[in-house]
Order: sequence, then C-alpha cells, then structure tokens
Amino acid sequence: MPNNPAPEPGQMARLIDTLCDEFEDGWRTGHPIAIEDMLARAPEDARPTLFRSVLEIEREYRQKGDRPISPDEARDRFCGLGPWAGAIVDDVLPAETVLILDVIHGPYAGRSFSLAGHTTFTIGRQPGQHICLPDDPHLSRAHCLVEVNSPLARVVDLGSKTGTIVNGRSAAQSELRDGDEVRAGLTVFRVRVPGVHGFGTLSLPEQRTTVTHNSAGPPTIPGYRLGRELGRGAMGVVYLAVQEVDGVEVAVKTLLPAIPPSRTALGRFLREAEILRRLSHPHIVAFRDAGSAGPLLYFVMEYVPGTSAGAVVDSHGPLSPGRVLGWADQFLDALAHAHEKGYVHRDVKPSNLLVVGAPGAEVVKVSDFGLARAYEESSMSGLTVANESGGTPAFMPPEQVTDFRSVRPTADQYAAAATLYQLLTGRRVYERSNSTQEMLRRILVEDPIPLRAEAPPLPGSFGPVIRRALARDPGQRFPDLRAMLAALHAG
Repeated sequence: MPNNPAPEPGQMARLIDTLCDEFEDGWRTGHPIAIEDMLARAPEDARPTLFRSVLEIEREYRQKGDRPISPDEARDRFCGLGPWAGAIVDDVLPAETVLILDVIHGPYAGRSFSLAGHTTFTIGRQPGQHICLPDDPHLSRAHCLVEVNSPLARVVDLGSKTGTIVNGRSAAQSELRDGDEVRAGLTVFRVRVPGVHGFGTLSLPEQRTTVTHNSAGPPTIPGYRLGRELGRGAMGVVYLAVQEVDGVEVAVKTLLPAIPPSRTALGRFLREAEILRRLSHPHIVAFRDAGSAGPLLYFVMEYVPGTSAGAVVDSHGPLSPGRVLGWADQFLDALAHAHEKGYVHRDVKPSNLLVVGAPGAEVVKVSDFGLARAYEESSMSGLTVANESGGTPAFMPPEQVTDFRSVRPTADQYAAAATLYQLLTGRRVYERSNSTQEMLRRILVEDPIPLRAEAPPLPGSFGPVIRRALARDPGQRFPDLRAMLAALHAG
C-alpha cells in the first residue's frame, strides 16, 4: 500500500503548535508528558522541529523547579532519536554560564556559592537570604543583591550599614567580571566565571529604558499603522494603531531588548507571548499578535479606551470602599481565572488595571498579562531588578525580589493587596523612596504599612484581608484569590 502523503507545511506547523501547547499545558498543570511520547505522535519529518520546541519548554520548566536538565543528561536520553538530536541538544542546552562566588576572607572563608541562569541572589545575616551568613556581625540583615543574566552580572547594595565594596571601592551597584573582589561586611568574595571569556564586558544601561520616542515618529510595524503614543513604562512604549487588514483599532507595545536575542531566545519568547492568546476573560486585555520588526519586539493587544486605576487615584484621591470592592470583583476574578489556567501575572499594580465607563458601571481590565515574566526570564532582558522604575518594586513581595524566576500565584495575591491598599488610601504599602535599592531593602527587611502596629484602620473587611494577603510568608496568605475575594465579601 502507498505511504500516506506527508502533511502540507501549513498543516505541519499547526500540528507542531498543537503538540507544543499540549506539552506546555502538561508542565504548567503539574502533569508533564515525556518528550519521547510527544515525538511519537508526529510525522518523522516534523520530529526535529518539534523536538527543538519541546526541549526548550522542558528546559524552562525544569529550571523553574530547580531541576535543570544538563546537556550530558539530554544527550544520553535523546541520542537514539536520530542524527539530528545531538545538534539540537547542543543548540538548546549549551553549557550554561555559571557565576561562582568564592569566599576568600572572613568567617566563611573556603566556601563557594554558584549562580546560574537569569536569577537573583541576596546576601545577608537574615534567614531567608540565599547566602545567609549569620556569623558575620558586620553584614546587614539584607546586605546586597547579585543578579546574573549572561553575559551580564552585577551586585546591588541594599542600603547596608557598612556598604558593598567592589575592588576596593564603595559601590551602590557595580558590574561584575571574572576576578573581581566583593566585600560585604567581613566577608570577601572573589568572582569566578569558569571557562567563559568576556563575561560582563557589555556596558550596563543607566536605567531600564526600552524604545526611544523621537521626532521621526512611531516605528514601522508590518500590518499596522501606528499613531499617537498611549503611554510608556519599564516594559515599553504603547501606541494606538490600526490593523491594516480590517481597520480595527488596537494597542501596540514596542520593546527594544537590552541584549540582541539569539534565534532560539527570540523564538522561545515569541512562543511564550503567543500562548497568551489562549487566556480569554472579559476582564483581561486580549492578546492579538506578537512579532519582531528589525531590532524591536512588538505585541498587539485589544485597545481599551479608558484610563488606569493609578491615574484615577492620582486625579481624584482615595476611592470609596464600595467602588474598590466593585473593581476587586473584576480584577481578582480575572487573576484567579488566569491562575487556574497556570498563568501568573507578576506585575499587578494600579497602572496595569484599565478602567472604562462611568462610576457605578465601570469595567476593569488587567493589562500586560504574562509579558513581564516572558521578557524578564529571557536572556535578552539584560539585568532588570535594580533598573526597575520606582513604581513596580513597591508592589513586589519579598520572594519576587530574591527569586523572580520562580514566582507563584501568591505573588499576584500580595501585589493585588498592595493595589487595593493604594486604591483605598492613595498611599503605597511602602513609603516612596528615591532609589530602587532602598525600596528593595525595605521589602526584604521591613513590614509594609498595613502590617505595622501604627497602621491606620481600613474599612470593613479590607483591613484583615489586605493584612493576610501581605504576609511575608506566602504560606500564610490566602490559599487562592477566590478565597481572598470571598473574605472581602464576608465582612
């Protein structure tokens, strides 16, 4: 009998996308599917392409779970798939750059600490720091933070009492290179980057900017006519645009990566963004499209002709409890829906809540869903933590400062509580700071205002609910956002 004809290219692409979606859903819901089983369901001609995609997905999820897959493990496991498997493993899983901090002086001399991937590590005396050195009396509770994202690394002082000294000079923040010496308290670390040349040789940006808006007007994005600027922030510049194919108005966010992405990194990032298309909820700004145009990344979203919750509070002051509860019903339900689908927002704050309509009939929509995570976990984001604008860190829970790669739904719960507090009081849960470093230090070592004895009372059930959701220990927060919303109504 004749062989079945090979699928057409379009059919092949759709099949691969479907299998990749199913594979990622398995990891997201805690029921991973074996790569070998996925490949068995694809035509032989499609297996190399499918293998690359699912291996990238498995790499990301195992990294998040602190069970990274090594190149040697992958080669041993997949060598029997075909002669193409080894080359794909080498491309997707190159030997990972590791930053090693060797302690060369102080109470912990002789110890070493390794950092890998895009991650943050904190150093201090307080329990809960990644590198906790309680026997160094000159260390602050949260002394400094080290961020790594190859080929960059830096150390950020967190307002410590004795300062962070890099190669003999006090530094609020400093790039790190192979051979540098960092003193924190009595402890001196030597930076070691084994087998890597040129690590950290790129210049660090002074601040985390994205696209420069100039007199030449908005950038050119194929298929869209970009018009006026709607806003800008740490993640990019947003333009009102028209889809050329049908004349529908949309919002286009443009982003200039800090580090030019590799083909693999760009493909993975755009795939992450594309998955957001499946997140459908009346109170989540709908994702339409994503791509790259020259050096820019772009994201096309539903255009919501309203204003942000943050702008409403800035203009009119604190909101009434009834109005805030009406907003909470909408955006907490949207976040809960996303969590149930396996998505975490990571950047919940008043400026990411869009409000449409008159008081009493307002619709609230959550914007920028998933984009922060997809971008910040990629290599092209560069170093992001200390370059954040003053706004976002004020809504970050402690665990997102110390390990933003493994953020859980409880982080959105904390940020939602911080958002509710600002809507009700016009204040942030931490006083404003002139530096992000100082804000990060406060988050790590100080209780937010609602948890302090002198905190002003909040109306009705808002007080106990916000305080519980702001618990420093994620295990002490509500089991999920639906429980948090029910508690708001129970009062």
